[in-house]
Amino acid sequence: MSDNSNFDPLSGGTNNNSSNRLKGFMDYFLIIRDRWLFGLALAIPFSIFFAYNKLKEPPMYASTASMMLEPSKQILNMAKVVRNDYSAAILGLHLEHMKSKSLKENVTATISKKPKEKEALLQPYLKDLKPEDPKPTVASKIQYSVSLSGQGAPIVSVHAVSRSGEGAAIIANTVVKEYLKIISEKSSSSYDSAIAFLEEQSEEMRQKEMEAEEALKSYRKKHNLASMDDNKAFIVTRISSMNGVVTSARVRKLGIQTQLQQIMAFKLANKDIFELSSVGNFGNIKSLRGTLVELMEMHNKLKERYLERHPAMIENLKRIESVNDLLEMEVELAISDLKNTRKMAEAEEMEFKNERKKAQLEAAKLDDLSIQYNVYERQREVYKKTYNTLINRLTEARITSQLENQNFKFHNTAFPGGQISPDRRDITSKAIGIFFVIFIAIPLALEFIDNRIKSPWDIEVFLGRDLLAGIPRISAVKEAERPLIVGNDLDEGLVESFRSLYSRIQMQSETSGARSILVTSAIPSEGKSLIAANLAYTFANHGRRTILVDFDLRRPGIHKFCGLENEIGMLTLVEEYESLPIGVETLNIDGALNEVFPNLFILPSGGRTRSATELLEKPAFDAVIAMLKRQCDVLIMDTSPVGLFPDSLALAQKTDELIYVTRFGKVSRKVCKSLLNSLEETGVRILGVVLNDLPEKKAHGYYYYGGYYGYGYYRYKYYNKYYGEDQQDESSKVKEITT
Repeated sequence: MSDNSNFDPLSGGTNNNSSNRLKGFMDYFLIIRDRWLFGLALAIPFSIFFAYNKLKEPPMYASTASMMLEPSKQILNMAKVVRNDYSAAILGLHLEHMKSKSLKENVTATISKKPKEKEALLQPYLKDLKPEDPKPTVASKIQYSVSLSGQGAPIVSVHAVSRSGEGAAIIANTVVKEYLKIISEKSSSSYDSAIAFLEEQSEEMRQKEMEAEEALKSYRKKHNLASMDDNKAFIVTRISSMNGVVTSARVRKLGIQTQLQQIMAFKLANKDIFELSSVGNFGNIKSLRGTLVELMEMHNKLKERYLERHPAMIENLKRIESVNDLLEMEVELAISDLKNTRKMAEAEEMEFKNERKKAQLEAAKLDDLSIQYNVYERQREVYKKTYNTLINRLTEARITSQLENQNFKFHNTAFPGGQISPDRRDITSKAIGIFFVIFIAIPLALEFIDNRIKSPWDIEVFLGRDLLAGIPRISAVKEAERPLIVGNDLDEGLVESFRSLYSRIQMQSETSGARSILVTSAIPSEGKSLIAANLAYTFANHGRRTILVDFDLRRPGIHKFCGLENEIGMLTLVEEYESLPIGVETLNIDGALNEVFPNLFILPSGGRTRSATELLEKPAFDAVIAMLKRQCDVLIMDTSPVGLFPDSLALAQKTDELIYVTRFGKVSRKVCKSLLNSLEETGVRILGVVLNDLPEKKAHGYYYYGGYYGYGYYRYKYYNKYYGEDQQDESSKVKEITT
């Protein structure tokens, strides 16, 4: 066995900070780089379409007119900046009136009566008019908005837009003039009668609301109803609870009935009734059966020595008969116990059914009471809403009655304004922004939808595990020869990748001396066996005495790539150890090992079985593993996929370290995370994750990202190009001479 001291970890431990790292700039850059064509294909047409449509819009001009309010002291607080709530309500009404449809109609009528202003407003629209299009009207071309500004004395501004600066000024000035005209004609006398009527109606509605509230309280008190909704909820919960209990009792009764039927069926068929757990585990049956087995074994031994009438034989038969009688009594007691339990379940079911019926009757009674209750409640709500509506109208009428007392006057007259749209600079900047948003958002959205393992971020952040290595996609090597890439030196670049994986394992490992490494994956076809085989060759190349064990007992395949038979292996070793005499703990392991490479031995599965987990529980298996570890520096075990069979979970409990293999774009992040958590619960140390079948362009990008991802493969390619083919041939010759 070779010296193992040089295999001690250099740094030890895993990268605890990896799980806390968020996606950085390089992560997003790689995501966008992978799918930039999708983003570009959508970003260009969308941004061009936006810019084209915006630039096609006809030019629009804006103009502003304003008026200033000089309110009386009773209504407004003239302190700078601060206005009281009453003033805000008045100003709000002014703004609403200026936005009203009636004011717009007045403005339309006024402009329509003035031919020059009408022509100046409509002329720009007539130039682009097609013969089949209807002629524009003044009403359809009046566009304006109203805003409030100013400190101390409020200023109401009217912002108008039109196809010409002159038209915008006409609209703004006409709106201000018409509104000043309207408020000057208002008189407060028209509001007096309305205010009096609203006061009378609101007081009457308040009295009705109080009467409805009192009626509802009396009804609640009479029928002991704290809250109709609470009472209904309580009864519904009670009925639901009774349903659950009744169902539970019924299920328990049916279960017991099924057990009794099974007992009768076994009796009629003359089957062993003790196979039923309800009988076999009852009372003293298990111990009596054990005693019976012992007596039968003693009977067989006595039978070899004595005749049937020998006293020892007679005594033995009497004891057997006595135990059989006791067993029959226990069976009858078990059946009787089941029947009694069934009766209790039936009684319990009936009792809960009666309780449920009472609750249903209470619910029906509550439904009857709720009819009148809802009548009272609806009546109260109607009165309440009507009262609130009347109060709001009364407040509005009081405020509106003071509008004519406000001293509004022109503040600024509108003049022909400048062009506001289309703004080429603004459109260009928005189009560029749309382009970049789509260009970046589409790749990120596709990345969000596709949640399979594809990047270092997926492994280090989402899974919270160390990325040991990325194995590039193998295309130049035949599939049957891929497990021998390192052994036969079929591709120097791929060999370098496995050397990098070896170095990462050396740094991550915390186990000194002989160790066992389990290699597993989520599903088949992820390259688990390929990684295990080439890793075993890599360890052997580094002077480590290595044993590769095929523990995929359902579908073994390690022996095939070495041309070995699968007659002798792990299964036969365990069976052979079990057959050894007591006290003998030596086993001819060397006869089962096949040396296929210097320092590398293969131990096939030795057959197939579906009882892998049962095999793991045998003491013989632990003994064989211990002897194998004494024979090597590194024991690598290839097992079945952990996502399909429990073999890996069971074997992980008996293994020092574990390597998880996942194929690029094969399994979702959520599945990998769940499986890794399950493996970690076994207590095995997870060294990290190997990302297999990495596409060339991604491996190249993530090499620069991580510094180790695909490092060996691309380091070799780089130096191969640097030195040239002649240098490569010379290196090969030197290697052959050394060998």
